[in-house]
Amino acid sequence: MYTGFETPGRTAAPPRNLARGASTWFLLAACFLFWPTVFAAVITATFLAAVIVLDAGVGSPIGWLLVGVASAIAYSVTVGLPLALCALQQRWYLRLIPVLIIAVPIVWMITLVGVWALPGAGAIALSIALEATGARDRATLRLWAWLTASRRR
Repeated sequence: MYTGFETPGRTAAPPRNLARGASTWFLLAACFLFWPTVFAAVITATFLAAVIVLDAGVGSPIGWLLVGVASAIAYSVTVGLPLALCALQQRWYLRLIPVLIIAVPIVWMITLVGVWALPGAGAIALSIALEATGARDRATLRLWAWLTASRRR
């Protein structure tokens, strides 16, 4: 059905169940809250694994907490900010800019720390992939539709 807003010969895109503003807030929450928390948890778990595997005292629980907070802040500044700025763009190739920004530090981190850096690098790669491909946005839309549909019943 032609409503006058779409180009003749093309059908209109299906309406989104989530307002553009809400989607933007979810994106910012993912880039500055969710992914940094995941990254900090992976880094802290890596420290715990080092303690268990190496049977050595690598700091203290308060030190691990500080490392977790510091790594969450570092993620927010170095990965989250470019990820949020580039993911707000509608072109897919701009969403991949954070991959280029973070690729060199990840390779450098792996060469310095070795196998212990792989979980953190994997968390960064997963977060960038899910944001760059829009998979996290689609999952958020599905969850939002499910929550609002169950609330209407």
